[in-house]
Amino acid sequence: FFHETSGATFLNFRQACVVESLAFHNPNLTVHLLMTGQHLDLNSVTMKTLRLNYPNLQITSINLGDYMVATPLERWYFCTEWNRGWYAVAHLSDALRFLTLSKYGGYYFDLDVIQLRPVTPYRNFVVAEDADKLGSSVIHVDHQHPIIRTAVEKFAADYKWYVWSHNGPDLVTRILQNWCQVYYISWMTPERCQGFRILAPKSFYPVHYHRWRDYFYKRGDRPVDKVNWDESVVGAHVWNSMSSHWLVNKNSNQYYAQMARSSCP
Repeated sequence: FFHETSGATFLNFRQACVVESLAFHNPNLTVHLLMTGQHLDLNSVTMKTLRLNYPNLQITSINLGDYMVATPLERWYFCTEWNRGWYAVAHLSDALRFLTLSKYGGYYFDLDVIQLRPVTPYRNFVVAEDADKLGSSVIHVDHQHPIIRTAVEKFAADYKWYVWSHNGPDLVTRILQNWCQVYYISWMTPERCQGFRILAPKSFYPVHYHRWRDYFYKRGDRPVDKVNWDESVVGAHVWNSMSSHWLVNKNSNQYYAQMARSSCP
């Protein structure tokens, strides 16, 4: 699953590249793009190209009110002032990823995670951003997994509109600390976590957010300038919240451009 929660009616080129990369590397997965915008522009360049080339992609416009009804998030959505907070769009995205996975199970990815390899060998996992925090930008859970049910319930019960990460990465971290009965992420083994896995940061965060500019620096033609991560790197989170204004030349040797050429051709 992907969610577009800003209300846009089509994807920009970077978002389209991300969606394409998942469909491209995982042809046997059905990729669902759920968009909160109404009257989608399916004839835009990005939407038309994706639909023509990837039969495993389904694009759906959802009505947020209908989507929340009869779920643990119904009261949060209709009876709180969540949409007046500083981080309303980000927190809506947090809410939707947990709710969608609780409804259907499966994979969730942020729209700034470029897939570099098939993801299907990995199930029931989240990814550590670093030694102290788990991320919420890449998740897989089986349908009705207790962890995702807990996430939806805790999101509604402990929502804080004024803390950006409280309802997303921090919530995932708190839930896994309780589920695994350990505090430190390095101690969260599948044995302690009842089969749930914590993937290493490198798997989807090969470039730490402190170094996000590395994706966009101009590079030469030396071997050291090539993206040559090993097979433990499944995807690359490109930190769009910080990098969206940086330009990418599709014919350059920027890391971003190299990944795009191979994963969203």
